Amino acid sequence: MNNDHQKMSPEQYAVVLAKTMLERKLSFFEGAVLMAPLRFHIKGVDQFDEDFIVFVVIESETDHLPLQAHRHLWNEDSLKKLEPEFIHTEEWASTFAIKACENIIKRFDVAN
Repeated sequence: MNNDHQKMSPEQYAVVLAKTMLERKLSFFEGAVLMAPLRFHIKGVDQFDEDFIVFVVIESETDHLPLQAHRHLWNEDSLKKLEPEFIHTEEWASTFAIKACENIIKRFDVAN
């Protein structure tokens, strides 16, 4: 993702992230790190909002895994060993993150 989000409202950015995750252009694992803090910047959303807390859970359960931006700092063999966990993480997260993304789009996409 580029820095175009800096020109968007937090609501618009949440919709873009949700759509990008649903299109599988951004993993749920990577998207969670970007989506979770938005709950503090969107009016009417509290820290325990059921759609945003999903991304807090994903981030919390995967914080031991390196993000794409940090993988160049890791040993290649270590990353290869983690590959099954990356795959499992996406499968696991998709079981509940898809619905959260759909809900966020319904709630905040002004085009809907």
